[in-house]
Amino acid sequence: MPSDTFLTGFPHATITDDVYEGFRIPKGIIIIFNEW
Repeated sequence: MPSDTFLTGFPHATITDDVYEGFRIPKGIIIIFNEW
């Protein structure tokens, strides 16, 4: 059965500048999600 899975256990990198909830996130930043 196919499912949409977002792998949060791996670091991700931004490909463009972005703003999230008022926080500026520059291009190329490595993001590691908290899975606690």
